[in-house]
Amino acid sequence: MITVAGLGWNHSATPEQAMRVLRIAMQTYSIQKISRLAVPDFKKAEWLAELAHAFQAELVAVPKPVLIQMQPLCLTHSDIVAEATRGASSIAEACALAVAGHGRVLYGARQVQGGVTCALAKGEGL
Repeated sequence: MITVAGLGWNHSATPEQAMRVLRIAMQTYSIQKISRLAVPDFKKAEWLAELAHAFQAELVAVPKPVLIQMQPLCLTHSDIVAEATRGASSIAEACALAVAGHGRVLYGARQVQGGVTCALAKGEGL
């Protein structure tokens, strides 16, 4: 089994918020290591590669159609995000689930820190 961290963020997000929310999520569920950092392929942030490197995790971009397919498995939903993305109402959770692969399950609902959301999922990987 692998653990995947999924991230979502808005325009005001900072790398420090991303680092903090990821650490909080890992502490909440007593996770020592993440294997992959999953992010939506339609969003860019210059700090993503550095964040993945800091956690020794592979950075994986998830296409929007896959995020939409994962929505029924998500625990939280945002109408604002769904409207902005035209269909994906829970980015962090969907990213984590998509990359977790077969046997995928969320550890719990996403964590929020400033402009960043983070969700953890486990599964057999892609």
